[in-house]
Amino acid sequence: VKFTRSIQSYKAVLTNRNFILIALVFMVGGAGRGEITPVYLPWHLERDLGIHVAFAVGALSIIQFGGLAGPIVVGWISDKTSRIGVLRASLVLSAIATWFLAWIGADILTMVVTLLIYGAFTHSRGTLTQALIADSVNSDEQAAAFSLYFFLGFFSVPFWALMTGYLMDTAGFGVAFSVMGVSYLVALIVMMF
Repeated sequence: VKFTRSIQSYKAVLTNRNFILIALVFMVGGAGRGEITPVYLPWHLERDLGIHVAFAVGALSIIQFGGLAGPIVVGWISDKTSRIGVLRASLVLSAIATWFLAWIGADILTMVVTLLIYGAFTHSRGTLTQALIADSVNSDEQAAAFSLYFFLGFFSVPFWALMTGYLMDTAGFGVAFSVMGVSYLVALIVMMF
């Protein structure tokens, strides 16, 4: 009986148009998720920009600090206004912050502000899409929905890691992170369907 209910929940979730689109937003915008940045950003700061290794590693902490505050603030705003509207704004701001980070140069103060903004908006997308998932399915389908959401979302990580690594190796940090920025706009386009 339990197994049959689980199968029915998965079928219902996989035929839910809203779920599919939200999961695609998570997958397509996957280039900017936290798994890619820690690999390439410190290397770029130290090797390309000549910034001391202590700051290069500390940059990840700055991103995480923004990533703590961003989802709370952005999530609160989405609770008071429109989840979809706030997610769209977050995707645009994630793209802009990612492009700015890609080409910013070695000015430390500007970099700290950019890293905070980058962390805040790139981390807020997950919170927003999870809230949309919860809103889009029945309570008895939520376990299936979230398991599929995370499976599909994290299924894209190896693809983005390989693509970003290839771009870093062949074209450099600026181009690689510019493509990450574009991935947020592609996710925004997916939301329009």
